[in-house]
Amino acid sequence: MKKKNIQIIGFDKKSLTDKFGESVFASTFKTPLDFNEFEFNFIDMTNTKIWENNEDNAHNINCQKDLIHLKEMIEESNKETIIMYPRESEFKFDSYGPTNAKKYDSHIDLKNNLDNIVEILQESFGIPKEEIKYTNQITKINDHNFISNFYFAGSELETITFSNSKKQTTLKANNIILTTILINSYEELRIFLEGIGCIKKSQKIPDWFTTIEMFDDDKQNEKIEEIDEEVLKLKSEKIVAYEKLKENNKYKSILYTQSTELETVVREILDEILDTNLSDFEDENLSDFLIELEDLIFIGEIKGLTKNLKTRNVSQLRTHKEEYLNEIEEARINEGIDLKDLETYIEELDNKIKPLMIVNRYLDILPDERERINSRQINLAESDGSLLIETTVLLSMFEQFLKSDLTKEEIIEILKNRTGLLEFQE
Repeated sequence: MKKKNIQIIGFDKKSLTDKFGESVFASTFKTPLDFNEFEFNFIDMTNTKIWENNEDNAHNINCQKDLIHLKEMIEESNKETIIMYPRESEFKFDSYGPTNAKKYDSHIDLKNNLDNIVEILQESFGIPKEEIKYTNQITKINDHNFISNFYFAGSELETITFSNSKKQTTLKANNIILTTILINSYEELRIFLEGIGCIKKSQKIPDWFTTIEMFDDDKQNEKIEEIDEEVLKLKSEKIVAYEKLKENNKYKSILYTQSTELETVVREILDEILDTNLSDFEDENLSDFLIELEDLIFIGEIKGLTKNLKTRNVSQLRTHKEEYLNEIEEARINEGIDLKDLETYIEELDNKIKPLMIVNRYLDILPDERERINSRQINLAESDGSLLIETTVLLSMFEQFLKSDLTKEEIIEILKNRTGLLEFQE
């Protein structure tokens, strides 16, 4: 079937699109298009919302006035109209409550109200008044089993389909087709229309057909094979590119993350640029990293903040350094080191330690629009011999390192000799 050559008309457009997909044109009872615009017009009466009446009776339905207009369109159309009868459900009537939250005091099963259902369909669409009865059955069309809840009882109209139990399930009156078969998808609609002869069934291509080569088949097949190989190669390259972008985004995430997520990625970057291994580092609520090089020790804090850096944050670096020295001093005393030698050892160790703070401030704001760190915090870091490194600066250094424009040794010298706020020029 050509795309969009079928108009499906029902209670609401969304349920029709959910059922039949985008290959049909879905319309509501209120706003159908001219039937002559399409090869087939399919009226779906299965939505349970159709079978409701605000009045205290089960003889009419709320949307009947909209259906009357469809009757006129059917009469003026020279195209085939298919009307799908309802599925077994409840007929609700005698409503109360606000319009957008109606409830109903009474209800009756459709199977117990069939005379009224037939009357409503006949008045709404001007179709023959055909008696229907309730029985669940299967109608087989082109090896597909369709369910019906109702069947036509002894109709004299042309019968197009019978159920497996020989009951009438589809009738035809001129250009109107009536069916109790329940069609629940576009594929089922296609099978139904093929089965009743409305559309031509496509001929299956035999297996041997692909062995017949004529014209420039060889050339075109070779071209297709070359293109397939190129596509496969490009797909592989695309996967690699996506993975690299994923890795890049992981590193760039330190511009907006905090806590464990920030700490994990920052440690990975430090491992790369300083050729160390922090994967086994255990954060015991002291420093966030400890890197021991030959003549230098980096001890530090990793901070993710929604606001600016505070004095207490910078003071943590001094605390980390003192706690580290106290821990080493206690260990040496336990080893029995001479107190005079211990004093010299701790003094030398003190000179080797460089406190670093890697900080991501204002993580909800674009980096270029973030306020500068206050001079008070910068001065405090300088007086303590500490270095403040913003994640933007760390990323710039890392980028230069990956491009081989900055070496590990150069990075170590920068971190060792600078204090206060690290300014980095690419």
